[in-house]
Amino acid sequence: LGNPAFTQFFVFIGKVNFKEIVGYIVESIFQISADENLDPLIQIMLLSQVVNGILLPFVLIFILLLINKKDLMGGYVNSRLNNWISWASVGLLIGLSIALIVLAVKQMIAG
Repeated sequence: LGNPAFTQFFVFIGKVNFKEIVGYIVESIFQISADENLDPLIQIMLLSQVVNGILLPFVLIFILLLINKKDLMGGYVNSRLNNWISWASVGLLIGLSIALIVLAVKQMIAG
């Protein structure tokens, strides 16, 4: 066990097995099979992208807060123009995320 390559091998095998187990769980929950209809797979991919799009503004807010800390970034702090553009982009993304959620809820209510 003193050999790093030996330890890395077991970490790699553990990660592969973990991913396979998660895949089996997702497959059993959504009853997905490679031989069946691909619609559920496409729905899962779309759902993951929607979740990514909704979470993106929150990640960007924390990044913007970090890059504006002078003690952390030193001379690489955002300029005033960059801050305006960045915060406007985050605001736009938040607006689009809210619109996406509203449209999805309306579509679910309409059936």
